[in-house]
Amino acid sequence: MLMIRCCVISLWILLLISCTKHEQIEYHDFIKISDKELSGIWFTDSRQAYVVGGTTWSAGITASTQDTWKHWQVDSLSDKELFCIYGTSGGQVIGMGIELWAYHLNESPLRIQKLKHTGSFRFIRSIAAFNDQLIMAVNANGTGSIERFSIYSDSTQTVFESRHELNAICYIDSSNWLAAGYGLVVHSKNAGKHWDTLDISGDQFVDFSKTAQGNLFMLGVAGTVYKIVANPVRFIKIRKGGIIGSRAPLKAICFKNEKEGMIAGENGTILITRNSGDDWIVLDDLPVFDVKDIYFDGTYYWLCGSEGSIMSLDINN
Repeated sequence: MLMIRCCVISLWILLLISCTKHEQIEYHDFIKISDKELSGIWFTDSRQAYVVGGTTWSAGITASTQDTWKHWQVDSLSDKELFCIYGTSGGQVIGMGIELWAYHLNESPLRIQKLKHTGSFRFIRSIAAFNDQLIMAVNANGTGSIERFSIYSDSTQTVFESRHELNAICYIDSSNWLAAGYGLVVHSKNAGKHWDTLDISGDQFVDFSKTAQGNLFMLGVAGTVYKIVANPVRFIKIRKGGIIGSRAPLKAICFKNEKEGMIAGENGTILITRNSGDDWIVLDDLPVFDVKDIYFDGTYYWLCGSEGSIMSLDINN
């Protein structure tokens, strides 16, 4: 009986593998600009981009380009890694990481906003800025918290604390915000003053993606993908994830529009959909690195990650 069950399980796994769609595309550009991990990427226009990264406890770096690809200027910022980056509507580009410092990357000379806070050490994993006055970041340091501040603040306001680590934060509008982490999604309807726990679990949620048209998506490390609908807020599962730890962890999600998007993670894992999640296609024969973040600049998907790697893809050509 045990042998029969094992054969059935093996057959089922083979069937799943055989049903997975694969596609080969050529990358547009690929370069390594450092020997250190790149954790986040942000474009201010079609030619100017910034990345942040480093090595957890020994180096924090940023790099910028004014010509999209040809030349990158790499600078050392601190002795601790920067994990996230975001651009405000007022033109500020902010990087954050270990310690609650906000690095204003496109100011010359670079400004470091050393935010004071109460409580334990902060390990900022994600930041979102509705405007220069309304910025929130999430902390994952054994437990989790949400910090609210502005680019003019000298301290933060801790607006939410949790026993769960928090990995990602985004806004729907100035009042409605979402944050997510290990088996937890929370929603604020009043710009962070109060947070409600939503009935969404089953994965360690690590990233949000918001399109230029306002479509919103959320990714779990085991591959769960939700489309998020506003007014009222609803979560629609468009990809079922696996068991946490059974496959290479996924780390980043980026959608071009409501139908086309990409998820990626460790060991060069990259999957795309062109039909709102009905089908997911594995991209093969691309440079292999651990993808940490993705940005769509209007033409290309830009991926950054381990060993200073940056790659651009056009998945329709």
